[in-house]
Order: sequence, then C-alpha cells, then structure tokens
Amino acid sequence: MNNAILSTPEKQYEHIAHASNEVAGRLAARLAEETQGEVLFTPADRGRYATDASIYQVIPLGVFVPRDTQEVSIAMDICRDLGVPIVPRGGGTSQCGQTTGAGLVIDHSKYVRNVLHIDTEQRTAVVEPGLVLDHLNTRLKSKGLWFPVDVYWRSSHLRWHGWQQLMR
Repeated sequence: MNNAILSTPEKQYEHIAHASNEVAGRLAARLAEETQGEVLFTPADRGRYATDASIYQVIPLGVFVPRDTQEVSIAMDICRDLGVPIVPRGGGTSQCGQTTGAGLVIDHSKYVRNVLHIDTEQRTAVVEPGLVLDHLNTRLKSKGLWFPVDVYWRSSHLRWHGWQQLMR
C-alpha cells in the first residue's frame, strides 16, 4: 500500500471506514443468506446497541438476533471467516461496558433464552445466555430452589451458559 495515500488523519479515517463498510456489507449479506435470524445493520439499530447500563458507547459493526443456538454457531463461523470480533449480549445490563464493542453484537435475549435442564439432586441448571434471572427463579420455585444472584436489576439477563450451583 502506498503510504502517501494514508498520509493524513482524514485519509486514514476514509480508508478504515471504507474497509469497515465493505466488511459490514459482506457480513450482513452472509447472515441474511445463511440464517433466519434478524440482521440489523441500520444506523438506528447500531445506535440502540451502542450502549448498555454503563457509561460506555461503542457503535457495533452490526447486530444479529439468532433464532436458536445453531444460528449462533453459524454467525460465529461467518465472523471468523471475515475477521470480525464478536460481542455476545444478553440484556445489555452490564455496568462495565462488556456488552458494547465494535464487532458483531449477537443479542441472545429474544429467542435464545431457555432453561434447558434442571437437576434438583445436584442443584444445577443449564440455561441459554439470554435467560432472565427472574424467569429462571420462577422455574426453580416449584422445585424448592432459587438462584441467589445479587444483581442491580432483578430481571437482568444471566450472562453465562453452563452449570451453576442452585440454593435451597
């Protein structure tokens, strides 16, 4: 590449913006072709996902709302192919900026939010990343269990997928 082309900050910005727009276009096209999820790349969509409960604001490249975990895997493969960072998002309730980023935001909160398994003997549960804490505790209540996470918002999303110890 000719360094004279990028000799000023304005030229550097134009070069980076052009490359980002090109990648965003390819990313949006592949997500739309290979999945049934919601592909959100308008400035308004990106602006909505630029913040969480923290003071940080970072405009993402785009947003993807998968309909199931298989589509999450497909989106991750596409991002890997295109070199796009992934920003997983539950409810956007982070107070430290973890759900903002310049990559593809994958929002699990609409469809990927199920309780997959509860083992009352072992006091464990397997959940999807978009599950709201209150919904988990509603399911656990009939079994005499609850998950005693102390969060700022009671209905915040759980940000993990896996086994967690439950209380009686």
